[in-house]
Amino acid sequence: MEGRIEADHVQVGSRVTLGPGSSIRAQHVVLGDDVVIGDDVEIVCDRLELASGCRVGAGSFVLCPDVVAEHGCSFGRGFRAELNQSLRLGSFCSLGP
Repeated sequence: MEGRIEADHVQVGSRVTLGPGSSIRAQHVVLGDDVVIGDDVEIVCDRLELASGCRVGAGSFVLCPDVVAEHGCSFGRGFRAELNQSLRLGSFCSLGP
């Protein structure tokens, strides 16, 4: 992992890729097995949970008090979100191209 995670509680599964320039700031971070977070991704939230197989593409930005993505979800290139409520994505949900 080359990126940065700043959190009070961190749980990281196996084969997680956090690319250079990636930054996650949250109170609670859970990354399942085989999670991939690409270049220049910044996620700011109180709680982040990405289940196994989730992908976050380069250029994405998420600002949210609570983000939960179930197995196999993906955030595409250029995806941006600014939310003041929870964001919950079901299995294999895809946002962006």
